[in-house]
Amino acid sequence: RGELREFELAHAVNYLGYPLSHARRQALWCKVDVDKNNSIDESEFLKLVRLLREEETAAVQAMLETCAGRGRPREKDIKDMLGRLGYKLSQAMFADALKQNMDSSGGGEADLWGTLSMLRFIRKQLVDELRQTCGLQQDMAERIQKRHKTKLDAGKRVEASDFEKYMYELFREARSSPEERGKIKAIVEDHCEDGTLGLKDMFWVVRLYGDALEEGKLAKEKDASQLMGFSEQQVAQFKQAFVEADSDDSGQLSEEEIRRLLEDVADLTPSQASLLNVELSNLDRSNISFSEFLRILGKILSDEDD
Repeated sequence: RGELREFELAHAVNYLGYPLSHARRQALWCKVDVDKNNSIDESEFLKLVRLLREEETAAVQAMLETCAGRGRPREKDIKDMLGRLGYKLSQAMFADALKQNMDSSGGGEADLWGTLSMLRFIRKQLVDELRQTCGLQQDMAERIQKRHKTKLDAGKRVEASDFEKYMYELFREARSSPEERGKIKAIVEDHCEDGTLGLKDMFWVVRLYGDALEEGKLAKEKDASQLMGFSEQQVAQFKQAFVEADSDDSGQLSEEEIRRLLEDVADLTPSQASLLNVELSNLDRSNISFSEFLRILGKILSDEDD
C-alpha cells in the first residue's frame, strides 16, 4: 500500500545514513504517525526526514556558536556533536570526516553549510558500509565476522550447522522455541550452498531472521489490540505512553515502569490493582512487551466496565 511499518521505517532511515536507535525510532514514529493507523505513508516519511534534518541543523548551529572565533572546531567538539546526533563512527571514518572542508565560504571559519556537508559525507560512508553488511548495523556485522574470523581469513566458508548453532547465541530466546528454531533452520538452508555459508550469506540470515522477529512482534501487537477491542487510534496513543514510560530505552517495560505508567493515566480501583498483580505475576516482570501491555491494559479496563 506504499506504507512502512516501524521496522521497515528503520531500514529506510538507515539507508539514508541517519543513525536511529530503537528508542529514537519509536519516539519519531509517535511524532509522525499523524493519522494513528500504525503505518507511515509517504508524506509522514518526508515529515520524519525533515525532523531529522532540522535536528542536525540545530546541533550544528549549537556547536558553531560554542566554537565561534576559533576557526575550526576542536575534534572533541565535533565528536560531541556527532554523539548527540547518535553517530557512532570508527576511528578511520572519523579521521576521514575531519579531512572534510567545513568552511564553505572560504572565510576561515567553519560554517553551517560546510559542517552539514561533512555530515552528508559521513552519511554516505555509513550507507556504503550498510550495503556491504546487507543492512546490518556495523556492531552486529563485526560480531559475526569476529566469531568466524579464522575460517574467513583462511578463505573458507562456514558450515551451515555451525552457523545455525551460532544463531542461538545471537537470539537466545529462539533456542527454547521449536517454531523459532524451525524459522532459523529454514532461513539458513535458503542461503547456504553445498551446506556452507559465506560472510554475506551469514549477514542475510541474521538480517532476515531479525525482520521475522519484528514481523512477529507486530502480529502479536495486532492480535492483542483486536482481542481487547482497541482502535488503531487508541493503540497509537497507548504506544506513545509506553515509549515515554520506557526510561531505559529497552523497548520493554519493567514492572515498576508499568505500575508508574498506569498510576499516571488512571486511578486503579482495588479490584483493578489486584488484577494487575495477578497479570504481572504471570509475566517476566523485567521485560514486558507492548503486546503484553495492551493485554494487561485491556483486562484492567474491562474490569472497570464490569
